[in-house]
Amino acid sequence: MDLQAQSLDYPIAEDNCLLVSQLARSVKLNFLKLGQALLVNRENCYWQAKRYDTFKDFVEGETGLDYSWATRLMNVSKLVATQQLTGEDILEMGISKATLLLPAARKGELTEEVIEQAKGAPISELREQLTGKAIEMEGSHINCPHCGYEISNARWAK
Repeated sequence: MDLQAQSLDYPIAEDNCLLVSQLARSVKLNFLKLGQALLVNRENCYWQAKRYDTFKDFVEGETGLDYSWATRLMNVSKLVATQQLTGEDILEMGISKATLLLPAARKGELTEEVIEQAKGAPISELREQLTGKAIEMEGSHINCPHCGYEISNARWAK
């Protein structure tokens, strides 16, 4: 297949766009399945059978993924397992947007409205909306806008 710029052939363009859409759906499903498999692996310590010193070493060695990204995949899978999101929600919004919802889920603020925003808003707009809420300081506590963990006795540094 010639990947050079060609005159626009609509049947070929439509086929290509369909293929892109189908492959993207497959990737989203496989990322979700990977998150679920990693959760099971961690909970049952299956990674030890491969003689890794830590689960982190297993994840990075076996998947080639950054451990931080892999834990986000696992946490998105937990949202599905706990029925806070559905597989269809993930397919519609995508994994990247779903990871942005993790802080709201941890704070018990994952509402239908937030889920619908994630499905419809561009990722940059969603990130701005959610990050603005996530970094509001209440006393000396803040929530990380990326992973959702609460940090106590934090100080802003320059």
